[in-house]
Amino acid sequence: MTKRLLILSSLISVTLGSCSLFSTSEKQYEQKYVVIWQNYNGDILEIDRDLKLGDIPTYDGETPERNPKNDVIYFFEGWSPEITPVEKNTTYTATFTKDTIVDESEYKPVISEDNKYIYYGLYPQSHVSDLDLINSLNEIAPNEKTGWCLFNEDYYVKKAATVYNNESYTFDDGTNIANGEEYWFKCEPIKWNILKNVNNEYEVLSDKLLDSHNYYDNYQDRTINGKLVYANNYKESSVRDFLNDEFYNVAFAFNNSSIKVADVDNSGDTFGNSDSIYSEGNTEDKVYLLSYKDYLNSEYGFDTNPTNVSTTRECKTTDYARATGSWVSKETATKNNGSYWTRSPSDEYKYCAINVNAGGHLSTYAVDGNSHSIRPALTLNIK
Repeated sequence: MTKRLLILSSLISVTLGSCSLFSTSEKQYEQKYVVIWQNYNGDILEIDRDLKLGDIPTYDGETPERNPKNDVIYFFEGWSPEITPVEKNTTYTATFTKDTIVDESEYKPVISEDNKYIYYGLYPQSHVSDLDLINSLNEIAPNEKTGWCLFNEDYYVKKAATVYNNESYTFDDGTNIANGEEYWFKCEPIKWNILKNVNNEYEVLSDKLLDSHNYYDNYQDRTINGKLVYANNYKESSVRDFLNDEFYNVAFAFNNSSIKVADVDNSGDTFGNSDSIYSEGNTEDKVYLLSYKDYLNSEYGFDTNPTNVSTTRECKTTDYARATGSWVSKETATKNNGSYWTRSPSDEYKYCAINVNAGGHLSTYAVDGNSHSIRPALTLNIK
């Protein structure tokens, strides 16, 4: 009898043991995990429960915020550690980049003592060659609004070079520019030539060629709102979009309060033929290009003959423009001068617009020329 009980007891033990093993295995298969999302200071923002092995956790709450402190403002950057498929209970912490709070008054227009120039806005211009500065900049996260890095109260930006036709160009400091290589540029106040001043309303033109851009992307005619639009139409051009969007939002990110929306004349009168099929109505622009007629205006200081080699219309490129696609002259007399667009269409070819070349005379060029530079103009109200 005792033997039977022992045998029965052994069988029960084995059976229960099997059940116990099976239950534990099932439990492991159904293991659930918890992910906690917290702010930089430990405040819980969200808790996700019942996540399975291999699930990718996602944060569904409002963007984390960190209040400004003294003169520092914070921008949400992401989560630490890096988000990975679930393997265990995990806590992710919000991380932030910081920048100095901008005082708009520090970026207001400044008129030169001789009343010939205005300094207003910031744009990448000069190449940075100081290795210690470059090493410091490489450790700084960029500003979320502009993509620039702030160091010792100055802004800088890194850009990979896209040199026109892989030409052998150099920066002003003599450094050779290599296609595809990344360079740092200092964002400096833009110098504007004063063309006209009427009751503190100034029309100004950039002193240098600041960037490169085509006039329009291709030669194709378009139909917009039932109207035939040619490739050289300024109103619908790529360059106008660039000036009033990307350029404007970057160059005047810290202060745009002095810019007046200008009523820009695009009629045939501005390029010498009032009856031209390319004549267009006015546009309202914050940033614009001068017309063919403007570049013949002696009151603006320009030569009145369009075919003359004219130093009054010649314009040099910045280091940044040279690195980002602008064609430049290698001739000694016109070294680093670029070709730049007017807003005026060619009256001869629907796929061409009028430009100013390195020698300062006016000619025409195909609208898809990415090697042409940008020389923006503004109308400013300065009290």
